[in-house]
Amino acid sequence: MDVKPAQHFIDGQFVDGQSGKTFATVNPADQRPITTVAEGLAADIDRAVRAARRAFNEGPWARGGRAADRARLLRRVGDLINKHGDQLAYLETMDTGLPIKQARGQAARAAENFYFFAEMATRMTGESF
Repeated sequence: MDVKPAQHFIDGQFVDGQSGKTFATVNPADQRPITTVAEGLAADIDRAVRAARRAFNEGPWARGGRAADRARLLRRVGDLINKHGDQLAYLETMDTGLPIKQARGQAARAAENFYFFAEMATRMTGESF
């Protein structure tokens, strides 16, 4: 499997770190490089936090989209995790040395979490305590 260099995802796009520096991530089983990863420094974190705050305050979710629309998006994320679960598990195993069976279980659980919150988005109404 060819693994692309990992960039930051900030303000809706993949970007290099502001320093331009990267580091290698290696397979713990054989110490071979998997890919390079953009180094994140304080300036990158500040940029990401500003973008997240702006999206939270001004983005489509802040404008009160319908719960059904939000649920549909959350289910879509769960579907994509399930669709690519084997690939995600493989990459996690290469990166951390986690047994593949356990990594597959974690991918499935991640999808289940998105399905759960999609359901909750349509069920929670009124006051919450």
